[in-house]
Amino acid sequence: MSKENKKGIYIIITVIALVGAVVPFAAQFILPFFFCNQQVVGAEVWNQYVSIILGIVATITSIVSLILGFKSEEQSNATERRTRDLLQGIETRIQLLSQKQDQILQSSLMRDYSESKEAVSVNLASGRSNPDDEQVN
Repeated sequence: MSKENKKGIYIIITVIALVGAVVPFAAQFILPFFFCNQQVVGAEVWNQYVSIILGIVATITSIVSLILGFKSEEQSNATERRTRDLLQGIETRIQLLSQKQDQILQSSLMRDYSESKEAVSVNLASGRSNPDDEQVN
């Protein structure tokens, strides 16, 4: 929720509370002029005022709470998606590195094997059966 929306909600609640406080206060003095035969009890007017204002403020607060709850859920889902994508990218990179490492190991083993094979072939061609303290990997 943006700052402007929060400010607007606070202004609405404040205006409702202030106007609502002035109206009952004025009503207990103005109403007897129009309805002379009926007595207006100030406590009754204030009781109605409090009921109405509390109902309005509670309604506005619950609406704001509902909006913030939905927004929080959306942000949570977006964060979860970003985290899942990031972990998937990491997993893909790890798999690629593992494949590359396996290829390097395989090529190293093949190179060592071919070198050993050549050494044995040279020794056999020269008629030696013992490689004369050479190490064959």
